[in-house]
Amino acid sequence: MDLNQIKSFIAVANHGNLTQAAETLHLSQPAVTAQIKAMEKKLDVALFLRTAQGMVPTPAGEAFLPKAEQLLNQVYQVELFAKRLSEDYVKQVKIGMIHPTPSLNIGQLVHFLLQALPTLDVQLSIDISGAVLNQVRKKELDAGFYLGKNPYRNVHSMVLSEFRYVLICPVAWHDTLLAMGEAGLAHYPWIKFSQFLSLGKLMIEFYRLHNFSPKHVTTCDHISAAIDLVAAEIGLALVRADEALEAQDKGLVKVLPAYFMTEQLSFIYPEGQEENEMLTLLKDGVRSIWRDAVAEDAVL
Repeated sequence: MDLNQIKSFIAVANHGNLTQAAETLHLSQPAVTAQIKAMEKKLDVALFLRTAQGMVPTPAGEAFLPKAEQLLNQVYQVELFAKRLSEDYVKQVKIGMIHPTPSLNIGQLVHFLLQALPTLDVQLSIDISGAVLNQVRKKELDAGFYLGKNPYRNVHSMVLSEFRYVLICPVAWHDTLLAMGEAGLAHYPWIKFSQFLSLGKLMIEFYRLHNFSPKHVTTCDHISAAIDLVAAEIGLALVRADEALEAQDKGLVKVLPAYFMTEQLSFIYPEGQEENEMLTLLKDGVRSIWRDAVAEDAVL
């Protein structure tokens, strides 16, 4: 069976949407559709129901999904074993980082790993939260950090800490916003964040909780730039509380602490890695540094 078809099936089953599945696979939507149809033809069974809301797995699709995920994991294990047969093989670990991950903790984690394995090649990359999650799910990264709720059952999570996000506004708008109350939230424009950024999803939840549809004037995927935009009276935004208070102390913005959201920071890794010595070492390091970390969970 074609592994690319298996990957497409898993992506569509997890997302329930061809467009999002195609984006995570870096393929066109017609290509993913063709792979799903070819797979259904080969198996002689319908794997999905096409609905107005998206792609819903049939009972056969639901039954096949864990087997497909297990197959991909076995392929990954074979590839890893083949690498270890090479005389030139050097142990390496790829870790995905995101903006809120404290740099001091990362330094301590790398030190922990190198103390245990001095020749270990530690590869750190930084990306937005959603991208790190997808790379961990596809085993392109050995592990990573993620902000938000993990939607995948084939990715395991260990909650490390919680971040608080507060509403900031331009200094000149502060008194009016206080006087208007919640009505002011819809009255003023907002800085929008990408849906692939956890903060973007958090802000959508904020809009829902306060029952309003915002007017977006610009999109920004960098927190410090968002603070600058708010200071320039472009719009409102949610930012991390410590960064918001620092900007307020500098006289750049005003914080409205009554409006806030919280989000959890997690350490994530692919399922099926229970016997992976490197992951065990990584988890031990994470637990020793984030002492308040809770026990890992499959899906939060």
